[in-house]
Amino acid sequence: MRYSTLFFCLTAPLSPASANTFTNPLRKSNGADPHMVYVKGDPGYYYLTSTEGANGLILTRSQTLEGLKTGESKVMWNDKTPSRSKAFWAPEFHEIDGTWYLYYSAQAESGQDQKHHLYVAKGGESPWDNYTFLGQMSQGEDSEETDGTVINFPGRGRYFAFCCNEKTQSICIAPLLAPEKLGAWSIISSPEYDWEKNGGALNEGPHPLYHEDMVYMTFSASPCNNANYALGLLTWNGGDPLEEKSWKKSPEPVLRQANGNYATGHNR
Repeated sequence: MRYSTLFFCLTAPLSPASANTFTNPLRKSNGADPHMVYVKGDPGYYYLTSTEGANGLILTRSQTLEGLKTGESKVMWNDKTPSRSKAFWAPEFHEIDGTWYLYYSAQAESGQDQKHHLYVAKGGESPWDNYTFLGQMSQGEDSEETDGTVINFPGRGRYFAFCCNEKTQSICIAPLLAPEKLGAWSIISSPEYDWEKNGGALNEGPHPLYHEDMVYMTFSASPCNNANYALGLLTWNGGDPLEEKSWKKSPEPVLRQANGNYATGHNR
């Protein structure tokens, strides 16, 4: 099950709007796999979505972080097409050349292919605009992928990272040739340290962080259903993003259970 409480921590400077105080949790339920962006404007808004279960994907907006608890909400995406109408997971919305795109994974109805596959829907000039189905991002019916995210590399363009199930759940990356089209992909991180194997070996939930020309990728390790779920970090060294040797994995997690908080990863 992918339902949990959403806590928010500051890991980088935000806009002046973040000066408003807030208290955790921002969501007491249905807060798994959160994705949030702040879009400048008059007024500017925080936009937040997460895995909601059977109700499709819900988007909430507010001018403050605290306001996301009771902010204006709408159904961002739902789909009754039998091949992709169940278990919408890990939504993220990204702006590409002035248009917002929604990336998510879904399953087919019971009795059909039960693997999760990645899909994309096209929006408009604002995350709040309506979305229409654009295509499937996955590699094929025999593959299984979740947790897709867009990454920009200085001088190299856009790539797409996701959780792939190749013998074990790992982090894969591919060139993003178009918002709905991937190039050839490769594995850049698989479980190797003990903290990535507590209760089961897996990597999932990649997401980029940027500082000047540096690109980092956070990811979650160990199963999400135990207290040892933790957040790891990959650092790009400037080489080919498709090569594992271009990424250095921190030997210890950057966020793990402590002070009464536990399961500090993507899904929790």
